[in-house]
Amino acid sequence: MKSHRFGWGIGLAIVLALTSFSVTAQNVADALRYSALTYSGTARYVGVGSSMSAIGADLSVVNTNPAGIALFRKSEYSFTPALSINDATSQLVSGQGNGINTDNRTVFNLPNAGVVFTSRPRSPGWKNINFALTANQLANFNQQFYFQGSSVGTIAQHFKEVANSSVGLNDFETKLASDASSIYDLQGDGIYDIDYDLSPKALLNRSQKAINKGSMTEL
Repeated sequence: MKSHRFGWGIGLAIVLALTSFSVTAQNVADALRYSALTYSGTARYVGVGSSMSAIGADLSVVNTNPAGIALFRKSEYSFTPALSINDATSQLVSGQGNGINTDNRTVFNLPNAGVVFTSRPRSPGWKNINFALTANQLANFNQQFYFQGSSVGTIAQHFKEVANSSVGLNDFETKLASDASSIYDLQGDGIYDIDYDLSPKALLNRSQKAINKGSMTEL
């Protein structure tokens, strides 16, 4: 007579498979921002236009072609420093006579760092055993720009357009605008409006300084 028992791991997997989760993440702008990857890596990888996945023996392609580390015959490490020179030009284009603002910054970063360990096992059926650990910077979000000038319209018009679109009220933007009475639904029919529509051609002085920080790195 045989008895069968489900291990705790199988039981946990079944519970997770039958469980649903509600996740609230980034907005549309963030989704676009995080999808713009640069795939930086070693100098060799960047020098050939990031087309080394099929070649293999480079620590930048461990994620796309891990079988390539089999070509290493000795342990080695690699790190690639880089100097980023960035220029930003901004102008409030919806008005007239608004000046052009420029900003530039030079920063040091580390697009790639990694190590591969190789060993020769005693078993005649194995030639090498290789193990690699790498970190590649996929995107750099550090950015700063500034603009000032005068133009018609307010940010409430943007909230109104988004709220009346298929997006509707979202937790990160338009719902906050509705709670602050920047946009409102007087008729209760899901159509939002703003008070500024009473004077759509009024010129408003405005300025904004935007600073983005952070990066995306795979390990």
